[in-house]
Amino acid sequence: MAAWTDLPVHDPGDGVLELANFLGIRPFKGDLDTVRLYAAALDDEAIHALWDEQRRAVRTLAERVAPHDLPLGLQHSDVFFSSRWGRPNALEAVKAFGANRVVWVYTSDAAWVKSMHDAGASVEGAINSIPRVKDLSAYTVDLDGTKLVAPWMVDFDRKDPVKWGCCNQPAFCEAVLAQAKATLGAGADWLQYDDGALNVSAHEWGGCFCDRCMAAFREYLAGLPAEQVKRAGIESLDGFDYRQWLAAHDVKDAATYKQRRRTLPTEPLFEDWLRRTVRSYFATLRQQLDQLAGRRVPLSLNANLQNPSAAFLADQADLLIGETWSEALEDVAVCSAAAEALVRPQVTSPYPFHVQDTRLALAATYATGLFFLVPWDVWMGAGTKERYFGTVQEYGDLYRFVREHAALLDGFATPAVVGLLVDLDHYDAVRVRRAAIRLLKARVPFALLPVGHRYVQAELDAKRLARLDLVIVACDAAVLAEADRAVLSTAAVLVAGDGDPLAVDLTPLAPVEVWGPPGVRALPRVKPGGRTLAIHVLNRNQREPHGPVAPLKYVSVGLRPAAQLGPKVARAVWHAVGAEPVAVEPEELPGLLRLVLPEVREWGILEVEFTAPG
Repeated sequence: MAAWTDLPVHDPGDGVLELANFLGIRPFKGDLDTVRLYAAALDDEAIHALWDEQRRAVRTLAERVAPHDLPLGLQHSDVFFSSRWGRPNALEAVKAFGANRVVWVYTSDAAWVKSMHDAGASVEGAINSIPRVKDLSAYTVDLDGTKLVAPWMVDFDRKDPVKWGCCNQPAFCEAVLAQAKATLGAGADWLQYDDGALNVSAHEWGGCFCDRCMAAFREYLAGLPAEQVKRAGIESLDGFDYRQWLAAHDVKDAATYKQRRRTLPTEPLFEDWLRRTVRSYFATLRQQLDQLAGRRVPLSLNANLQNPSAAFLADQADLLIGETWSEALEDVAVCSAAAEALVRPQVTSPYPFHVQDTRLALAATYATGLFFLVPWDVWMGAGTKERYFGTVQEYGDLYRFVREHAALLDGFATPAVVGLLVDLDHYDAVRVRRAAIRLLKARVPFALLPVGHRYVQAELDAKRLARLDLVIVACDAAVLAEADRAVLSTAAVLVAGDGDPLAVDLTPLAPVEVWGPPGVRALPRVKPGGRTLAIHVLNRNQREPHGPVAPLKYVSVGLRPAAQLGPKVARAVWHAVGAEPVAVEPEELPGLLRLVLPEVREWGILEVEFTAPG
């Protein structure tokens, strides 16, 4: 705050008003905020009243994190491992990688499950959408009556590929429960449901048009307002059969349907029903599983929150374990923010085409609070049935680093300064990704603020907004629910669109500065109310595509006041993968604490512990 004394006589003319330019030769190059003009000079009392009214206390990073616990007793230092079919040599690999969560295993072998339990690991069995039963009524069909097959399943058996189940068929539901009974009976603690989108996925290939689906779709339409049904081109529901309606509109076979379905007025309703019928299936299945086991059975789904719109089932599961589609840092960060916002931990299953790229993705995943499945016995994607078996020599040092630094991982979270408002009902991945790229470049920690009311129920929380400095609206605010728009309009926080460039400078919002090449990222993590700051430093400067990173000497990390969790630094230690801890001496600069790191390879954690006030 500044007060101007010895005021000159004012100029009564009508010239141009110019602020902050002394004698026209020393222009002010900073930012001006809340400029006001008054008809008379304000006295000291009035100036202090304005200052007290408008000033905002500087929030520390620890004050920005809401108290939270991961479900199922999970910790951020957990290591997840999968042996898809209970391989005999899996136990040796589990011990070598230090894994304590064995997941996504198709097994009914009680002795194999016990061996994992004896090694200190929980075990998750697996069930899926392809039950392999002889009763053909269990499977989805297209308009031609052809049983549907997932494109990637053709690679496993080209002569007789496994067909895709229909969640509205009793034969399918019974087969899934039989699978679950076998693996739970063997002692599995949790269950993974592979390909859980079921009929929603089948719709991409032309189905499902079985009798039970058609009857269920008609029942769904009957529950909608009559005007909405008529706008879709359906005049009457008496004896309505969607297959007949399509034929009457020149869609008489599966090929024509796949070609034209996006243009049909009925398709938004059909797609909405598909999602609701799959959600209903899982709600029923979870009740059946709990009854079968006599306890609450934790359930995970094969899904990845890099695109939250694909996770319309997220609230039906306790966690998500799914293949990742991108190793880019912005996509990993969005996935982490979505997992934290929806309280659904995410385990990413990689496509490890290149060892060094996979190592960087592993480091970024744990640095943002997610889990990275050990690259051992993992599928390599459509077009192959081969599986990948990474070695301890390739990845073991990273997992040892995770397990040995549990104290700097468990309970820590991203202290968001900015919130990305996203509409789960109309998710715009391009806008969200664009904003995430800019925030990461500006070194500004962010959270996802998901709102949705169609499938996953999520409302905008005024208390959550109060811990932020800025909300970026990465969606069409006009279509948000009235209650969400009301919370946004009354929030005491700056709101901006996601245009590029944004209408607000992000630079002052960064709590941490970095002096180093552009590929160095510093991601702060803290515990709610804690005094220890854990800054994950990632070096993504590869010497060549898919090649090793270039080790960097003397990268500096600067802590602005908001990142300082106490009056003084009690200790600062640099923990790097494959290296001994090194004490770091902080250097006090004006408005900044500078810490110089001895060497940054792929990943390290700068631990800064602050003293308590007083």
